Amino acid sequence: MNRLKFIASLVDNNSVLSDIGCDHGKLIYYVINRIKKAYAIDNKRLPLDRAYKLLNSYDNVYFSLSDGLSNLATDTTIISITGMGGLNIIDILSRGYNKLENRKLILLSHNNLYKLRKYLNQNKISILDEYIIKDRSYYEIIIAKRSDIPQNYDENDLIFGPILRMKKENIFCAKWEFELTKWKSMSVNINSIKMIKLIEEEIYENKWSD
Repeated sequence: MNRLKFIASLVDNNSVLSDIGCDHGKLIYYVINRIKKAYAIDNKRLPLDRAYKLLNSYDNVYFSLSDGLSNLATDTTIISITGMGGLNIIDILSRGYNKLENRKLILLSHNNLYKLRKYLNQNKISILDEYIIKDRSYYEIIIAKRSDIPQNYDENDLIFGPILRMKKENIFCAKWEFELTKWKSMSVNINSIKMIKLIEEEIYENKWSD
């Protein structure tokens, strides 16, 4: 499944989208005919120029050469931050924390998902839903919103995803069986042994309880 099209399906109708790190602008392209307005935001001129070439014919798309959430429009209802590493997403959220307010967050990180979830947990940003899709590689998408209610996720929630663990869909097991194979191919050490045990307990829990 094309991950951008899947992310597009998570953007609510009649919303106002700010796409941070918009790159080529295709996410906005997929949703622009059913939302009120979109802001294409990037801190580099070249990707913003690519987005402009794709989207400049739409009168409800605005372009901003700016860093993260520094120039976030006040009418934004959804913030998408996808296609970058977890530490970059954390940095963007940290520097723009006061602008998150009640806005829906769509986050897709290529790595450091544990650290990203830990940051959300520690900063009262609730995980509302999670998805896994396969688009050549496996990608996890987090839907979140700032909240005054702490979630208190445990370590396994941070590793596997609190919502994904509850759903435990086939794609979740497939992803972690793939990861399990990689861990078993590594040299044996305390970390690999611990991770193998955690994954096996997580994905085979239902089988063992039968």
